[in-house]
Amino acid sequence: MSLISYDDQFDGEKTRSSHSRQKKQLQVSVMACPAFDPIQRQSYRQIELTVSTGPIASGTFGSVYRGRLSESGESVALKRVLQDPRYKNRELRTLYALGEHENLVRLRYHYYCRGKMDPGKLYLHLVTELFPESLLDLLARYRKAETLPSMLKVRIFAYQLLRAINYMHSHRICHRDIKSPNVLVDESDCRLRLCDFGSAKELPLPGELAEGSGANAAAAAGVAYISSRYYRAPELLFGSTNYSCAIDLWSVGCVLAELCIGHCLFMANNSLDQLVAIIRVLGTPTKRDLLAMNPVYEKFPLPQVAPDPQLSFPIGTPPELLDLLCRLLAYQPGSRLAPLRALAHPFFDELRQRLPSDKLELFNFSQQELGSADRDLLAALKPSYSN
Repeated sequence: MSLISYDDQFDGEKTRSSHSRQKKQLQVSVMACPAFDPIQRQSYRQIELTVSTGPIASGTFGSVYRGRLSESGESVALKRVLQDPRYKNRELRTLYALGEHENLVRLRYHYYCRGKMDPGKLYLHLVTELFPESLLDLLARYRKAETLPSMLKVRIFAYQLLRAINYMHSHRICHRDIKSPNVLVDESDCRLRLCDFGSAKELPLPGELAEGSGANAAAAAGVAYISSRYYRAPELLFGSTNYSCAIDLWSVGCVLAELCIGHCLFMANNSLDQLVAIIRVLGTPTKRDLLAMNPVYEKFPLPQVAPDPQLSFPIGTPPELLDLLCRLLAYQPGSRLAPLRALAHPFFDELRQRLPSDKLELFNFSQQELGSADRDLLAALKPSYSN
């Protein structure tokens, strides 16, 4: 592994500043490891980047900068992550464990460096493909225009997101931070990539946890304070630390709802109010629901509210969409629709007809993705025009 020092403004073995009318850029020369090359893996080579010094995104684990690879001219994103021993960031390990998939952001290079002013700080840099915007940005544009994405686009984006999650779960890896800012899109051709795997972790699949194991299980999965609040599954809000990959399915349901209405379905300023926001739409969880989420709260007093999810959606929302949402946004983690079965849901039947454009590869499932799917499920996934 090659360690390099950064200067005060930005990290790089060698940097040169250049100014444009709009923003400052740096020419960076580093020793980096190419991704997914069986010959070059762990074999570093020199690359040159032009990087904007102002971040285009920032989060808990680091900042993202816009850049360009000098050799190929490809626009890239450069994610800089402090390697803090107090926190586990499994992003690089997760990217290599998953390999390449149509709906996961693609890694180009990675490299490490130490801060020049503070050599005790080690940084990981991930060079990935660059997408035009996140789903959050896209929906902000639509809100400004006082409109919503077409239902066809909702279907296409949701289908690809479910494919990404199905692929991750087939490796028993839970993303744990699915939200619209972590969903990258290109509206020109409706491609979608899931990004930001800093919180990802290997977890049990839905149904593999004993019902009622909740927060006191011996083999606790991790902290309950994970994922962004608006997308956080109710078992996490109830403090469960013995959760499964089902928390991703709840988050996908939240993103799907956001695509339909243009804003988050459940929004509150703290965990308790977040639960109230969920109950207002889905109704009060039953004792059985509470037992499945966290038995500690089986007798927790909650306001009695009847479910009425239709009130939160525009008139004319397809009933198939509401049905899919109810199956993803189920209180009981084990009752949430598995991602592969969600892909076979009637809401996506329109995509299984021949679309006007054949640019998107929606049905090129690998055996890894299909797993042990039965004959009926395979038939439901198959496009109507295939042989």
